[in-house]
Amino acid sequence: GHYREAMQYADEGVQRTPPDAPGMILHCLAWRALARFRLGDWEGFFVDLARSQEFMGERASEPPYFAARPFAAAALAHEVQGNRAAADRFFDLIQRIDERQGAAKATDRDPWIAWASARRGQIDQARARLWQPLLETWKEALPVIMEARCDVLGDAEAWEQISAFLEEA
Repeated sequence: GHYREAMQYADEGVQRTPPDAPGMILHCLAWRALARFRLGDWEGFFVDLARSQEFMGERASEPPYFAARPFAAAALAHEVQGNRAAADRFFDLIQRIDERQGAAKATDRDPWIAWASARRGQIDQARARLWQPLLETWKEALPVIMEARCDVLGDAEAWEQISAFLEEA
């Protein structure tokens, strides 16, 4: 929840990292973009996303795993803004990344894609992203996973499942 602080640290990383360390710059850009997203600075989020894409050049359609989470968040941002065509492009990009990495593996992109899927009314797809054996493979992300599960249950109007969810949480 310390998104302003996270943004400041990520910004400092972007500013201080020498140009010959592109992986580190992309990593810092990803964190800064997500902090901006969480702060509601979607304009700044999209600026960082565009900068990441420019920085990657031809590889922008196949970002490395450590720089891919903002691309998943972009699917959600575009979906919330009603730009389905743009959201679709990011859904497709994430699907290609998932296929490249092996779909059975849980990733830090899952909550973002689940939020966007639930927003579209695709509750089964959202649940598939969040109710898999995710907790065993990605425990450090438990707060984000549980946050996303709350939203998916709400979008699904699955009120009868809230008690079980709260017990698990």
